[in-house]
Amino acid sequence: MILGKTFDLKTFTYSRTAEKRGIDNTQMTDRQLARLQELHKLFVEIQQRLSVKFGKPIQINFTSVFRSLALNNAIPNSSKKSQHMDGEAADTTAIGISLENYYQALRDLARNGVLKFGQVIIEYDKRPDTEAGDWIHVSLPKPGILNDFKRSPITKKEGARVEGQRIYTSEPL
Repeated sequence: MILGKTFDLKTFTYSRTAEKRGIDNTQMTDRQLARLQELHKLFVEIQQRLSVKFGKPIQINFTSVFRSLALNNAIPNSSKKSQHMDGEAADTTAIGISLENYYQALRDLARNGVLKFGQVIIEYDKRPDTEAGDWIHVSLPKPGILNDFKRSPITKKEGARVEGQRIYTSEPL
């Protein structure tokens, strides 16, 4: 199934963890599918705007998008309220620019009123039990969460969790 012209449903439901553990991550409700379609539109817009800003084609890479309940439960330290389970969030990188430049470009889009986000969190995590190294979590806005930009204080240098939980620093637009 195609969500749109740029990203397909397979991209948004693929998970190495699901594959390794035999979890079917393709079953979803109509509401979850509708939210994934909204997420698709947001990322098409992000990809286009980044390409213009940086003067070259920028490709968004997804490390985690939709998560079924079973998949979410299989991911260590995943939130029980994760927007990934509603089809409203994605963990991403942008091929061709640094993670920091990607994060700042998203902040600029929000600051200038061009796009609206829910949470945007820059994550640093070089642990072997995760699917990816560093990424940016981007979610759709929802009541009470609009343009909430945060930074994980965990860096490659610090490389540790505090009591198993991430502690974030909010960054105003």
